[in-house]
Amino acid sequence: MNSRSEAAPHALFEASLQAACDGDPFAFSALYLWTAPGLAATFHVVSPAPQLEQATRMRSLYLQVWKELPSRRFPSLGSFELWLLRLADRWIAADGADDLRGSPTTSLRSVPRIHREALCLRYLFRLTRAQVASALDVPVAKVARGERQGLEAIASAAQ
Repeated sequence: MNSRSEAAPHALFEASLQAACDGDPFAFSALYLWTAPGLAATFHVVSPAPQLEQATRMRSLYLQVWKELPSRRFPSLGSFELWLLRLADRWIAADGADDLRGSPTTSLRSVPRIHREALCLRYLFRLTRAQVASALDVPVAKVARGERQGLEAIASAAQ
């Protein structure tokens, strides 16, 4: 993919994000469609639950996002996804996901937060390493190292 074809969807996403921050419900719907698959995958991997419970979590979380969005600004590509992940992380912790220790699907919870965020942004939200680095405000090399260490931690926790 060339940089021009990669830039077009991100420009659309940024425009939708800005319009949603300004209160446009249609832009928020587009934002939801863009980010919900990655967030749903995060919930499923980090805190497995029945499908109906997952759907309820998603609705509740996006309702909170809708309420808080007008007071937020997102300076870089990936910063919205990072904020969304951190909200989800707090919800998962509040739900008692730590009671599921030992389950292979919760091994991601045992990974340090920065590695977990880098892995989720990279693989579940499909951001490039440069976008993840920008969102986390760290060098690209640290993102690559964090990915590797996070994947190693998950592999060792699953054994």
